[in-house]
Amino acid sequence: MVGYPKNLNTRADYEFVRANFSKEDFRQDFQNLLDTMGDWFNIGKLSSGEQGKTDKTHKVVKDESGDSYQYEFKENPNCRMFQLGYTEEYVKNILA
Repeated sequence: MVGYPKNLNTRADYEFVRANFSKEDFRQDFQNLLDTMGDWFNIGKLSSGEQGKTDKTHKVVKDESGDSYQYEFKENPNCRMFQLGYTEEYVKNILA
């Protein structure tokens, strides 16, 4: 392989770039692991007339039929970071 890899698919790939490239090179890839740690989850359909909750971690989404659904932003247990076996604290320490 010549140069920085186009894709990082395994933990070994991430560890390879840490060992062989500067922090400037791999910083964005590790930051992306943190940035994609959370996701919006549908927690239920709202009854007609119900407003739902809207704040930093909650939103209401209407579908094409006019039904409203409550969504909550929370940690995704299936995110790439966890699939690779990393923890949030470990990745933050790498970036520090």
